[in-house]
Amino acid sequence: MRRFKPTVVIGIWLIAGIAGCQPGQYTAKRHAPGYQPPPSQSQRTIVFRAKVSALPSGPLTEGKGADDVVEVVLPGRVYERPLKVEPVTKRDDADRSAPEKASASDFSAFRSGDPEWLRENFTEDDYPRIKGLVEDVNTRKRNQALFKGYDRKAIVARCTYKEYVLMLVQYDDARDQGIVETYQKVKGDWKRTMAISGDDTVVVLQSAFRSGEFVEQKK
Repeated sequence: MRRFKPTVVIGIWLIAGIAGCQPGQYTAKRHAPGYQPPPSQSQRTIVFRAKVSALPSGPLTEGKGADDVVEVVLPGRVYERPLKVEPVTKRDDADRSAPEKASASDFSAFRSGDPEWLRENFTEDDYPRIKGLVEDVNTRKRNQALFKGYDRKAIVARCTYKEYVLMLVQYDDARDQGIVETYQKVKGDWKRTMAISGDDTVVVLQSAFRSGEFVEQKK
């Protein structure tokens, strides 16, 4: 069970050399777009930490050593018991009124191999990027076999970034293969999107999930 410590931090911090870090040692700091000052009431946040050695070369890692740590803090929560994602039996039963339900629809669409179901789970802007997995029969069959082979899908944590909801999900409790699913609200429904898949923040979350650490903090 993860133990949480109180904090009043909200937004995004990028920090080098977290281990043993003292005030004044922070080398980089920025807030997420749309950042607002912390509210007076209790606010959950998640601290994500990833080693530079586990991140791709770029602005986040420039000038830092392999053992330095990049830290991201976002509003969100870590579930003490991961939320089980129950598959949806039929496409007509899919419900995307919440990100968690949209994740269930996503899981079920891959298991079914239904191209229209796969397509409607993503935003229209994402279609050029997912066209292959929707229209190519062999790709759909490979994905269908893969997802049917999973016994469980679970949501380990949920956070917000910009106008998106990011969820850390894993299949059959394999955290080292976990992924960050990103959802955006479109006309009342939550749709999966890859619009920020290459964003520095998402890259850190992905690395922290698989091989780093993430800890919930509460004011």
